[in-house]
Amino acid sequence: MWRQTSEVTLDEYCTCGKRTVMVTSWTDNNPGRRYATCKGWLQTFCVDDPPMCTRPRQIIPGLLRRINLAEAELASKKKRGEVAVVCYCYFMDHDVFPS
Repeated sequence: MWRQTSEVTLDEYCTCGKRTVMVTSWTDNNPGRRYATCKGWLQTFCVDDPPMCTRPRQIIPGLLRRINLAEAELASKKKRGEVAVVCYCYFMDHDVFPS
């Protein structure tokens, strides 16, 4: 499951001594829900944040999956493009295709 968070640093500290941050969950079960945690994820502090209404909860996970697929496809194409450039340069330098 893909998970992304956006975070804001708070002026509070966890019991481990690290500063807590406010993060936003983008999981399928809790899209848009905010909670506080430390950078070490030692403790999670629930925030009284009402759940999203039904429609965004249905739409957001699908949109996130589509974005992830598009980013993975782009990364794959970039990787193949870099390999093609390296192979082309190798063949040109070693005169594999004589004129």
